[in-house]
Amino acid sequence: MKEVIRALGRICGHVDLYERRRLLAHRYPACLVTGLVGIGAVGYEHGNYWSAVHELAPGRIDQSLWGELFRANLDRFKLARFPGLPQVNVGEILMHAGVPAYCIGDLLNLLLQRLARDPGMNAQHFLAWALTPGRESRLFELDKPVQRFLQYGGDYAEDLIDRCIDLLERLRQPVFHADGLGLPPH
Repeated sequence: MKEVIRALGRICGHVDLYERRRLLAHRYPACLVTGLVGIGAVGYEHGNYWSAVHELAPGRIDQSLWGELFRANLDRFKLARFPGLPQVNVGEILMHAGVPAYCIGDLLNLLLQRLARDPGMNAQHFLAWALTPGRESRLFELDKPVQRFLQYGGDYAEDLIDRCIDLLERLRQPVFHADGLGLPPH
């Protein structure tokens, strides 16, 4: 994904606004979507997303334009939308990234704590516990993108939590087998 953002930065860095819009919306829309989501998965840290994008294409990123076209391209490809999030552009980018690599340790630790108290827990039970109205403090140790993913991710969040629980249960076994987990390698 980093190479995709670098390439888009090179292509867009030497053209006017009209041409940039045309390139990102009509010539390379899938590259924009996958590149920005990929950076969300591996580049987000400490509440900061755009710095990772700018680092790959310094001086060539128009956050407003790229964010606007990211959302337009989600519609174009009929991908899930998550309206109502704070940080309109970054919010949806990070929702598509799922749980950024920077944040996965905190999520796994919370799952381990819950599994210690409820060994038969599945994703539905975890999400019901985590999202109980009036108990928002249960998620305070998680970064905002993870909190939002759990709150608004629906089936996507449930699927990821199920896979994480499966991973944690397999790690307890004497021999680890990753077959069938379906988790990304990061």
